[in-house]
Amino acid sequence: MTYRSASKLILPLLGLLVATCWQLSLAAPLPDKLESSLPTAIKTIIADQKHPYLKQQNFQYLAEQLNDLYKTNDYQPVWLGRQLSDKQIQDVFAVLESAAINGLRSTDYDVENLKQRGMAFTHATKPDAGETALFDTALSLVLLRFSQHLHYGRVNPQAFNFNVKPDAKKRMDMPAFIRAHINHDDLANIPALLEPSLWQYHELWQALGKYRSLTNSVKPFTFAYQKTIHPGEMLPQVNELQHYLNRLGDLPEADAAQTTADSTVYQGVLVEAVKRFQYRHGLSPDGVIGKATAAALTMPLNLRVQQIELAMERLRWLPVIEATPLILVNIPAFELTAYHNFTRPDSGVLKMKVVVGKALNHQTPVLLEQMRFIDFLPYWNIPASIAKAEVVPDLDQDGNYLDKQEMELVSEFGNHIKALPISDTTVAAFKAGLLKVRQRPGKKNPLGRIKFMFPNQYNVYLHDTSAGGLFAHSRRDFSHGCVRVEKPELLAEFVLDGQDGWTQDSILQAMNGDKTQRVLLKKPVPVLFIYSSAAVDENKQLHFYQDIYGQDRLLIEALAKLQDWPIKDQAAGLDQSQEAIMPDKKALSADW
Repeated sequence: MTYRSASKLILPLLGLLVATCWQLSLAAPLPDKLESSLPTAIKTIIADQKHPYLKQQNFQYLAEQLNDLYKTNDYQPVWLGRQLSDKQIQDVFAVLESAAINGLRSTDYDVENLKQRGMAFTHATKPDAGETALFDTALSLVLLRFSQHLHYGRVNPQAFNFNVKPDAKKRMDMPAFIRAHINHDDLANIPALLEPSLWQYHELWQALGKYRSLTNSVKPFTFAYQKTIHPGEMLPQVNELQHYLNRLGDLPEADAAQTTADSTVYQGVLVEAVKRFQYRHGLSPDGVIGKATAAALTMPLNLRVQQIELAMERLRWLPVIEATPLILVNIPAFELTAYHNFTRPDSGVLKMKVVVGKALNHQTPVLLEQMRFIDFLPYWNIPASIAKAEVVPDLDQDGNYLDKQEMELVSEFGNHIKALPISDTTVAAFKAGLLKVRQRPGKKNPLGRIKFMFPNQYNVYLHDTSAGGLFAHSRRDFSHGCVRVEKPELLAEFVLDGQDGWTQDSILQAMNGDKTQRVLLKKPVPVLFIYSSAAVDENKQLHFYQDIYGQDRLLIEALAKLQDWPIKDQAAGLDQSQEAIMPDKKALSADW
């Protein structure tokens, strides 16, 4: 069953189930006396910005939207006393009760509480204006809250240094959106129109349903790790592991049929299934069941469900991304994927391993920027923090340290800036913070032969490396924050595709030449660094990764203390964000 067809089937069924709770009508016309006093009651609730019916009472950041919703209705009830009230309130409850299929929690929307209050309201002999206004506005608030959560995310991404701001194309007039669906009696379709349109999100939606089902139907695999199990060795839990990997999809039915029911030898198709499992979980696919593989195999599936939910939340934070080339780095996956068309997984991709920032103190940031230029044979302009913490202490120990490391002192960074002679005077000025230090192109330069520049507030970029051996590790957080790429020449071909004068041969000549040169891109390429411990690749295969920076834990904690956040205060677009930190044309000719 497809993503869309499942949504269209589930929500009407939920609506029928919810309908069974209503015995009296909420569509009864409101008395004239009550109707005349409702505007004051509704305005009072909006002005208070706290709702006593809701668990999350404070609605400061939703007050303006709530006011807009009622203002166009002359501050009369939006839900009660209308011909379609019963059906539409049932539809709203059905949407909210189905929140889990979208990776949200129905408990965040007070569904059971409001259903009980709805029942009490229908049984009230003479409901007053206060009760009527409270129930109606509560229903509006939870639907506004749900809509914001599904479209923009449940928590403010900037709290996680996710400074990718919603753009104008993503901004929605939620009150007008809800009014339109009330008028067209089409509330059940709200979720499908609010969620991200990215294919990655839809695939995660499918995976969420699958893993929820597996959580309830598959017996957990238990394995008390004592020693590493190699292919050909004894494994008493062979049958249990076969069944488990079969249900996860790593051991196809045809392969499962080849296994021997009473075998306790870890071999054959089961080893291949473990390799597939390891590959999907960010582990070296060697078929050896070591400590990391055992931990991944025995992780409860409900935690995998949680990882998928967090990945869906992070995709909600993104602005609308056009059908253009895009370079994606998933930090915990240690992987770069360059899409010819980010909106289509079948458009062709380039994949490679990457090294990211150290988890302890040099974490690679999340960002979305535009790659503007590349440098062949780049200088490494050493950041002041690294110079102070590493270069100065080494220079104190060895007066010839700069010469040995092919470093030079400069008054400012820039390819055209000439190096100063190294002397007691210039070294003292450097130690005092008055001069800068850079490393010349060459074998000792950690940037290797090329760097890819997308000016940003963090001063991070993609680059080649002189330490290629690090790509052999399965966990690759070794850098100071920048991202080292495994195949820089192929990435250069991707970036320079269609740019006059640049072919595979000319790129290799520039990388192996003897002079530094900058190439401005005629068409900037979006670069997205994202942090997601669950992701779907271009083959629509689900992968899980270790939470290397502890960002999942922080997000889980934030979701447990859910609060509204000010969408209207977010900057109006990606372009504005870039302009605030982009250098001018003169700066583009210097080094960044």
